[in-house]
Amino acid sequence: MKSFKVPTNQKCFHCTAGCCSDVVIELDYPDEFEDFDNIRWYLYHNNVFVYIEEEDGEDAWHVGFKTLCGALNEDYSCGVYAKRPEICREHSPKDCSEYTGPGAEGPRSDYYDAYFSTAEELDAWLIENELPEMVRPEDEKKEVVFESRVVKKKKKIKG
Repeated sequence: MKSFKVPTNQKCFHCTAGCCSDVVIELDYPDEFEDFDNIRWYLYHNNVFVYIEEEDGEDAWHVGFKTLCGALNEDYSCGVYAKRPEICREHSPKDCSEYTGPGAEGPRSDYYDAYFSTAEELDAWLIENELPEMVRPEDEKKEVVFESRVVKKKKKIKG
């Protein structure tokens, strides 16, 4: 992971609450096909991303869900600042994943070792990193016909 310095005059004053716009959970290290298939499933959902970052010399995998914190005010300030959760208190602007510094190509460009927002990006990364056996092959194309079933409830007649 690359390090960067957050200017003191820029810490959170012009922020649009990047740290308050998603929920991120660390995943167990994926080392089997089923693990990568689960990650692929996450990525088929809207507003979900997966990233890898180096932590203590090892790759750490995370799944994130893009969802704005309900405690944010219209100006992106915290509406519960005095009683905010510990995870918010521990967050430091120097750890901000949205800050990339002058000349950066876009958000997160200096923060993650790998970032996936689609299953196709994950599969391309697996192939690039010589793990093709972890990519789900396409099934043979078969025509599948689903029959429509209409279930009618019987009305109970009082009487």
